[in-house]
Parts: sequence; structure tokens; C-alpha cells
Amino acid sequence: MLYLSLLIISIPAFLSLLNPWYFSMHDFQHIARLFLLDQGLLHGYFFPRWVDMLGFNFGYPLFNFYPPLIYYISELFRLLGASYIWSIKAMIILGYGVGAVGMYILGTRIYPEHSRKVASLVAATLFTFFTYHATLVYVRGAFAEFWGMNILPFSFLSLELLREKPTIKRAVFFAITLALLMLSHVFVAFPFILFFILYSIYSILNTPGKVRYLKHISLGGLLGTTLSAFYWLPSMLERKFTLVDSILTKELASYTVHFVQPIQLWQSSWGYGGSGAGFADGMSFQLGKIHIALATLSVILFVFLVIKKKIDTKYAIRYTVYATMLLLSLFMTTEYSKFIWDVAYPLQYLQFPWRFLTFAGVFIAILGGFFVQQLFQLLGTNKKKEVVVWVIGLCIMVGTIFQYNKYFKPESYIKKTDAELTSFSEIAWNVSSSSFEFSPKGTP
Repeated sequence: MLYLSLLIISIPAFLSLLNPWYFSMHDFQHIARLFLLDQGLLHGYFFPRWVDMLGFNFGYPLFNFYPPLIYYISELFRLLGASYIWSIKAMIILGYGVGAVGMYILGTRIYPEHSRKVASLVAATLFTFFTYHATLVYVRGAFAEFWGMNILPFSFLSLELLREKPTIKRAVFFAITLALLMLSHVFVAFPFILFFILYSIYSILNTPGKVRYLKHISLGGLLGTTLSAFYWLPSMLERKFTLVDSILTKELASYTVHFVQPIQLWQSSWGYGGSGAGFADGMSFQLGKIHIALATLSVILFVFLVIKKKIDTKYAIRYTVYATMLLLSLFMTTEYSKFIWDVAYPLQYLQFPWRFLTFAGVFIAILGGFFVQQLFQLLGTNKKKEVVVWVIGLCIMVGTIFQYNKYFKPESYIKKTDAELTSFSEIAWNVSSSSFEFSPKGTP
């Protein structure tokens, strides 16, 4: 019943996709890439690194560099008989469902038992209708990053499980989530390391069997990177032979141009344009006033409960860790973090500091769930007061959906067929001219 509720909650996020048409977005290459993967599979190549037609019909090693997970998920629907357009849409719909379920399950491991259901439902709703979740799909078309964001709750769930009880089974689960994260988007997996380190320090300091924990977390990390090495290792070694370095880190793609102004996290007009320096942005970076309000109220309630000694030390430390990770993710989007970006050269491949909103969406949803849980702490747990908290939680969920579902729609629909979107001229010329960073170095 609860998982059915999560599906119902997610519907407004993808309702605008339930029509025959494709839609406009910044990254318009996905149909072409899925078509080329499909053609490679039909020719007997399980992982066709090199594709033809792209690169103005010279071809290039697309799947050496672009994370393949979303296309294999889409291909599953294609093999079931769906069109290319519907295969991409089904992948997006599944992504929203995966994210909601992941956040709900994560909440059930974080929040105390007496309040975990309603708090977890609130967290799942806040996460699903976080505005950057809409930006990734309907503005940027960054489906790989979108799936990375939806895998993150499972990654943090695996860390929670290992902290509670380090076992081989849980280490393997962590490895699988880590591998999927790398195969969904390396620019989500790489900054995940920052939060992984912070969370691991917390776990080591609060786990009796420190050596056992370190063994299992190391095993999971090693296995996860090994499982995904077929993708990321060639990407690292062969990047120098492509145009990636000259295109993805310079001029308008430089991280120095794309810091978020702090006020934009509170108020930023919705739009379908691109990112620019200062306030010259055609897209929104708002966190959502409901999300900010709930996170702020959660901090206030937390301080009050600490003063009143109504929460234990373990709870206080856990809450502080997630609040700290939220602040870190927001800090990394702003120019105040420039000194870190300047010296951490690998970070510069992220191009956009606002990519850290991917993580902020997870943590601000968790704090919103903490607010509902803290109401239980404050009011007590008798039946009447539980009903009051459930009503408040449901009001938050309904209010969030009504407030933010308006962003979960494309700017316009593209009334083209599969045949038109996969034609030679479309792929070899239109798509190639919009994305050619994986072409060999020296290509005019």
C-alpha cells in the first residue's frame, strides 16, 4: 500500500510525458544515442563503444565516455516493443519511481520507528518535487544525471546499513549502488566521494567494530569501482585523445562562470534557458520555499529538543551529519567555494558548481522528514497526537505537489516520429553539430 502511495505521489512529476510526442530540452541527443546502442546490440555487440553516424558520420567512441546506464534501461523497454520515444519516456518515469522508493526506504532507516512512515513519505515527496529534479528532465534533458540523483538515496541507504551492521551482503549492496552511480553519471559519482568520506568518518567514530566496518566499506568500494571499471577506466585513459579537455572546461563551460548566487537558492525565476555568469541565468536554481521552510523549522526544533534533552546523542549526531552535508552541498554551488574548485582540478570537469544541487535535493528532503519526525518528539505519541502529525504530514505532501508540479513539464512538444528522429540527416548533422566533444582530437 505504501509503495502504491509512492507511485501515486510520483504521477504529477511525469504526467506531462503521457502523450505521443517527444519534447524540447538542452541535451537533445538521447534518441540518437539510444538508436545507435540498439543498432550495435542488433549487430551482436553487447557494449558497442564506437558508434557510427555521429561525429558528422565519421563516428566516435561514444560509450567509452558517455555513461551508458540510462540507454540500457531505455533499451529494455525498446526490446519489449516500445518506440524509441516511449523507451526514453519510460526510463524517465521509472527514474522518478526509483527515486521516490529509494528516499522512502532511506527514511525508514534514518527516522525513529514511531514516526518513520509519515516522515519517510514526506521526505520522498520533497525529493520527488525538488525543483532541480524538474530542471534535469524538462529543462536540461540531463537524464544521466537525473538517474544518478535517483540512485543516490540507495547509495546513502547502503552506507546506513553498513554503519548499523557491517556484513558481506551489505558491502555487496554498497558496491552495486556505487557501480550503478558510476554508470549513471560519473559527475554524480565523483562528488559523492566528498559525502562518502564525511559519512564514513561519522560511521567510524560511532561504530563499535571500527576495523570490521573499515574492511567491509573498503571491500564494497573496491568491488563497486571494479564492476564499473569497463566504463570509467577507458574513459580516463583515452580522454586525452578527444576534444573533451578543450570543450568541457573552457570558456562558457568553465566552472568559474556557473556559480549560484545565494539569493537564487531562495528566489530564482523558472525558465528553459541556460546558465550564465552572475544573475544572467535562463534556468532556475531555487530550492523551493517549502523545502527551505521545513529544513529551517527542523533545525529550530532540533535545537529546542536538544535544550529540553528530548533526544539522545546518537540521534543528535546523525541529524548534525545530514544537516552538515546539506550545508556543504549548498556551499559548493556558490562562489564562496571557489578556492576549493581552483585547487581540486578534477572537480573542474563538473563544469557547473550547481550540479551539487543533486545532493542538496537528497539532504533537504531528509531534513524535511526530520521536521515531521520531530513533531512526534514534541507532541508525544498518543493516538490523537499521532493523527495530528499525520494530518500535518499529508498537508505538506499535498501542498508540495500542488506548489511544484507546475515545473514538471516541458517548454514545448516536438511532433516528430521515431523515423524522423533517427534519420541519417538528423543524427549525422543536427545531433552531431550539437555534441562533438568525444570526436578525436584534431578534428576540424
